[in-house]
Amino acid sequence: GGPCNVQFVLENVDFSGLDAGSKKVRIGVPQLSQDIGYVQPMLVARDESLGGFRSIVSGHLDGFLAEGCQRLGPEWGDGIGCNALVRRLNVWGPNAGRLKLSGPAYRVGPTWTAPTDGQNAGEMLYDAQHSGYGMPVLVGRSYALSGGFQGDMIVEFSDHGLAAYFSGPESVLVQSGGATCELRDSDDRRFISPQGNKHGYGWPFQFQSTHNVIRGGVIVCGGAPPEDVSPPPNVPTPGTPLSVRLPLCSDLLNVKQTCSDDGCTVLADGMTDRNCADYCESMGLMCAAAWEEKNNDCQKVEALACGQSWPGTSDLICECVQPQGPPTSAPMPSPAPPHIVEGPSPAPRDQEPTQAPAPPDAQAPDTRNERAPSSPGWTHHPNLNCFQGRGAMPIAGSDPVPDPLPVADCQARCDANPICEAVVMPSGMDPAPCSLLQEFDFQQCMEWSGYDVWARVADAGVPSSAVVDPPAPAPGTVSAPTVAPTPTPEPEPVSAPVLAPTPVPTFAPASTLLPTASAPTLVATPAPEPEHSSTPMLAPTPGPAPTPAASLLPPSKPAAGTSGPAPAPPAWVRKPGLNCFRGRGAMPIAGSD
Repeated sequence: GGPCNVQFVLENVDFSGLDAGSKKVRIGVPQLSQDIGYVQPMLVARDESLGGFRSIVSGHLDGFLAEGCQRLGPEWGDGIGCNALVRRLNVWGPNAGRLKLSGPAYRVGPTWTAPTDGQNAGEMLYDAQHSGYGMPVLVGRSYALSGGFQGDMIVEFSDHGLAAYFSGPESVLVQSGGATCELRDSDDRRFISPQGNKHGYGWPFQFQSTHNVIRGGVIVCGGAPPEDVSPPPNVPTPGTPLSVRLPLCSDLLNVKQTCSDDGCTVLADGMTDRNCADYCESMGLMCAAAWEEKNNDCQKVEALACGQSWPGTSDLICECVQPQGPPTSAPMPSPAPPHIVEGPSPAPRDQEPTQAPAPPDAQAPDTRNERAPSSPGWTHHPNLNCFQGRGAMPIAGSDPVPDPLPVADCQARCDANPICEAVVMPSGMDPAPCSLLQEFDFQQCMEWSGYDVWARVADAGVPSSAVVDPPAPAPGTVSAPTVAPTPTPEPEPVSAPVLAPTPVPTFAPASTLLPTASAPTLVATPAPEPEHSSTPMLAPTPGPAPTPAASLLPPSKPAAGTSGPAPAPPAWVRKPGLNCFRGRGAMPIAGSD
């Protein structure tokens, strides 16, 4: 749970071995600097683990005493025990100052001393670490929310797992702006990750019609479908363009002044104890840079890291980055015969195939994510992001490093850190925020247009399909293994999936039509012999051959020495810069996600 109103479940806990008067529980987070950590957590149990009580809340919330609860002694953390069920109520979104929760257990005068700070009377304090508000509430009761709401804010009550554990269902009524919604444990909560909306860890908010949202100060009721709902039958035909409305810089709220022609660099208001990463991500954008302003204008005084706030200021200059959608492409041509591979026309069978594909400078370059070349010893993974829970762990104090850096300097910073295995940076910027990563696992990272990952080649877990930045080869040569001029070979049994030399090759199951970073795509890589090579074959040959195991490449990763991804087989449609997951266009297959 989060922000700090965590529901701690105790089950079958036996305190009989403790000495009389010994402390059994402690309510609060030791050494946490925020007052909310000592006021909002709650303990719950369905057995006798809490001395027969179903819930224990902080002793600072004295309003619960008026609801049939009773004050407990030091052995129970000086808390307040309730026979009623207590659950968390969260409000997720940007910092709107203090909010007010009115209703049962909060009908008392405020205590302003720390750590209570008025929370006993329903004063809701913002948790900048997770981008939200939270307080304990009584199940089945009615509450009201009020305050200077900033933009859309999502309201969440408890969770389905806890309700099922207590043989639910559970709900509360919440009123705001004259409207009332019933919030249920089963509501759709796909808008948030366990880490909240924290920069680099959580997930930017994605508002859906199934969410309970406070919009313009009025609560709008949502309601989610069951989590096991099957995908709709009208699945779009492969190749049909997807209509996706991506977030824009024009969506940004609390803009005091626009500081760039594209509207992505703004002087943002309401930034007290808030950073630009939180500001940009609250609208589905990503932070590129941040500054302290001079005098309520666009003059930049001091550069900040995206995750850094400025003490005592209410406004910052934030540069946000819009996500890149799939490029609009012309209709796909009819599939070519199996002996034809994209690139130069194949040489006659009696002629030596000495020509490699045209060098990159002979083709129209794609400069959307153009970067300075990385130094030798590094592997480049474009359109990829790795963070906690998705392929890497951040290194404390370096997520990001204090100052934006060029790519080479970011890599040098990693080289100087013995535990650093990779770096991640926003695309299209130089210098750019630089985050150092450890425990790097390429296969667990996420395809994310607008980010690039560089991994140290010496680190394990980096497959050969990544784009390695070696010194440029001489004209007319390629770094791939030499392809001898042989006739189309007969397929031989191999352990990897085989592409039979027929007009319609056999590919991986259709469930990987729109691949994610965790589902490798079978790419047809022509080769005369099934050699197990760590480098993908690049030169075109007269016909297909059995695919070695090394040709099971992660999706959307260009082969070395090319200007783009390997051509897709005729029966597949590639959607670059796109991700599909539960609730956003696809359902995962059990055991394969």
